Amino acid sequence: MRSGKKAVYKGKEYEYISTDDEIYKLFVRKGSDAPDDFEINEKGNFQKFVNRDELDDVYNIRQFAKYKGHTFPIWEMDGEKLLLGEGSYTIAQEVGFSPSELPWERGLYKKWVSKIDVEEIVEERKPL
Repeated sequence: MRSGKKAVYKGKEYEYISTDDEIYKLFVRKGSDAPDDFEINEKGNFQKFVNRDELDDVYNIRQFAKYKGHTFPIWEMDGEKLLLGEGSYTIAQEVGFSPSELPWERGLYKKWVSKIDVEEIVEERKPL
C-alpha cells in the first residue's frame, strides 16, 4: 500500500520517519531490495539517515477507493482485496459495511471488497 509519508532520494521513493525538519530516516522493509548504502536495523528493516537537502521531494500519500458511488479511505490491501472504512452509519448501511469489532474503533464501519468491485482507486498527494 502506498499510503503514508514518502521521500524521494536519488530518484527513488522511500518511506521515512523524521524527528525534526533536518534529519530523515529512510527505510526499506525487510524482504525488499535495499540500496547498498542502507544498513540493517534491529527490526530487520534497512535504513539510512539523510539530511533534508539530500531529498528531492517529501510528501504524504493517502489512497481512496470509489465504491458504490462513494469514496472511502483504503485502510489495508491484501492481494486483490481492499479494506475500506467509513464513519457514517447511514452510508455504511447503504453499502453493506459492518461495525468494527475493535473497541478503539467505535463508530467505524469496515468492509473487505474485491478490487474488481471498486470503480476507481485515487491517490491524494500532499507536499510536506
